[in-house]
Amino acid sequence: MQTETRLQTTNNIVRTLLKYVWFHKIMSSVAVYFVVAIFLKLFFAVDVLVPCLWRTLTGYKCPGCGLTTSFLEILKCNFLDAFYTNPLIFIVLPAGIFYMIVDFKRFAKREAEKDMKIISDSK
Repeated sequence: MQTETRLQTTNNIVRTLLKYVWFHKIMSSVAVYFVVAIFLKLFFAVDVLVPCLWRTLTGYKCPGCGLTTSFLEILKCNFLDAFYTNPLIFIVLPAGIFYMIVDFKRFAKREAEKDMKIISDSK
């Protein structure tokens, strides 16, 4: 009985996560591209990342220049190199993770309310 409940809860979370990804198609596509590009760069030294448009046009670094390299250094556990590359990563990364968690929770709550409304309307 307890295993059944746990399995049902897991299925609900997976279903909600898939709905979330489908609802945010563009952001999900960018995230998938970024994950694949990071994987290729880390393990095969293939660089398919988009260069900084600002730096390409002006020759000057923008505040975001080096964030991807910094993220790669964090994945390698080189935190000092990550800080030297772009210290902003230690603000942007936690803020981005926090935003995604809050946004997912808000989405899941909205979906649960929709499901409850459908159930109450069908009675």
